Amino acid sequence: MACSEFSFHMPSLEELAEVLQKGLTDNFADVQVSVVDCPDLTKEPFTFPVRASSVY
Repeated sequence: MACSEFSFHMPSLEELAEVLQKGLTDNFADVQVSVVDCPDLTKEPFTFPVRASSVY
């Protein structure tokens, strides 16, 4: 059985934000998409019981 390799485009977060901004602007009156650091979800107002691992 042959195994094929494929090269996929991996967009940057900024490129992804631009695409989402354009797509959402076409359908919503007020849209703002930006790339920011993830908040600590164990603190208010989220108070998740466990901290998510940054390594997947």
